[in-house]
Amino acid sequence: GVLIALVFGLLIPVIGFFKHKRRWSVILLIVGTTIFIMANFRSGFNETQPKPNSLVYILDAETNKARWATYDKKLDDWTKQVLGEDPNESSANDEMMFSSKYGSGFAFYREAERKSLEYPDIEVYKDSIIGDKRHCSIYIESNRGANRMDLYADPQMVFESMVINGIEIKEDGKMGYLLNNRTSDRLFTYYVSDNDPLDIQLVLPQDQITRISLFESSNDLLSGRNFNLKPRSDDMIPKPFVLNDAITIKQSILIE
Repeated sequence: GVLIALVFGLLIPVIGFFKHKRRWSVILLIVGTTIFIMANFRSGFNETQPKPNSLVYILDAETNKARWATYDKKLDDWTKQVLGEDPNESSANDEMMFSSKYGSGFAFYREAERKSLEYPDIEVYKDSIIGDKRHCSIYIESNRGANRMDLYADPQMVFESMVINGIEIKEDGKMGYLLNNRTSDRLFTYYVSDNDPLDIQLVLPQDQITRISLFESSNDLLSGRNFNLKPRSDDMIPKPFVLNDAITIKQSILIE
């Protein structure tokens, strides 16, 4: 549309020399309308231009509640098989929901049947006070071959030091606090390789009650034995750049 407007603007001096300007304006209007209608009819999805869509199953290990969720603002037959015709709109304040690495949040969800899944092993294997600081070590290992672990904490939580699998996360300058002035509750994403566990070493303010939310995800929703989803049609593809076709377990790690 912008390109057409620019081309038309460049042609105005030329059209100004034409006779029968009114007749030309009618002809151009008809041609433009025809092109718009043809483009509209051809704008549908097909095998060469498939529609991206998304679906995630989320199980909250603490509440034993489960949900289907999608990033899609417009549902199709594939997502409707579990979300139905009238799903719930997602809220940014919902603790069961979480945003992707690129800030994309879920658009809709529907309560789901709770499936039997293996929870990850989580152990706070060190918790000691040294001076006015609290030193904690957390071990997390997947029991179902998860592909990633996303960790979240309230932006008000202070992390004075953090070491992830032996790699120290550098402090954030001015006040010396790690991830200071965070505008998001997202801490980091750990992509699991060869089922390697996640080891986190933290230094926290002594009196801080720290709650970390873990979302452990595996990309086996379509192959999982507990889920009998119809496959996508040939004019659909998984939506890229977001957690998709995933089974996610949410658990909390509380240090108090």
